[in-house]
Amino acid sequence: MARRIRSRNVSGAMIVIREFDDIGRPIRARATIREVFGGERSRTEASLTGVIGNEGAATDIGGHLIGWRFLGEDSGRFNIVQMNGKLDGGDLPSNLNTGAYQKLENEIADWADWGMEATPDVRVAGYVDGRPYAFDFELRVIDPTTGLSLRIADEYFDNASGQTFDRITRTEMGQRIQQQNRFRQT
Repeated sequence: MARRIRSRNVSGAMIVIREFDDIGRPIRARATIREVFGGERSRTEASLTGVIGNEGAATDIGGHLIGWRFLGEDSGRFNIVQMNGKLDGGDLPSNLNTGAYQKLENEIADWADWGMEATPDVRVAGYVDGRPYAFDFELRVIDPTTGLSLRIADEYFDNASGQTFDRITRTEMGQRIQQQNRFRQT
């Protein structure tokens, strides 16, 4: 039976819901993000990403389902899974964690910098040999002052090298925000 944990950061600007399978592995993480937190991860959190990564394949590192910079706190095993993070030595151009997944997190951070509200919802597609084999990632972005939708993205990432994500640039974000403001005024 799945368990669910709900938390709210100190400023109240972010809500995280995490779900786990019957043996305690993360199967879903959803957050409402309005800001990016600075600072550095604790040594414990940084060490834990290595420990969890070593529990997976040789190309794995510990990857956060919801990026650490959005939480403003250490999340431990509640938010870290084995995620492809090292090149496999083949012809593939990038790994998942610091390639496509990081591009997606960078887009979320840019939306937050614009004052928008991003809601990532990450589901582990399943586990094989103790590691996630893929991730379903849904991203919704709204303007919190108008409630109008600015972006909906549904992505499926295999937990492997070579995954891609086509992000929206900061310039495109500004254009979408201006466009919805003009739409609202008419």
